[in-house]
Amino acid sequence: MSEMNFDLLTVEKVAEILHISKQKVNILIKSGDLPVIMIGPRSRRIAVADLEKYIKSSKLHDK
Repeated sequence: MSEMNFDLLTVEKVAEILHISKQKVNILIKSGDLPVIMIGPRSRRIAVADLEKYIKSSKLHDK
């Protein structure tokens, strides 16, 4: 089995990075714009790679 290496962020950290509220991050998650990994019934994490993809796609839409 190959080793998987994920850098994961909390909703709070993503909000801090994007300079938006946690509620806005939750909206992005619910809309499917930002994929989330569930860790247990209440803990959610966002992969750094997915956040980078979201940022890149957002920049393309802003142009």
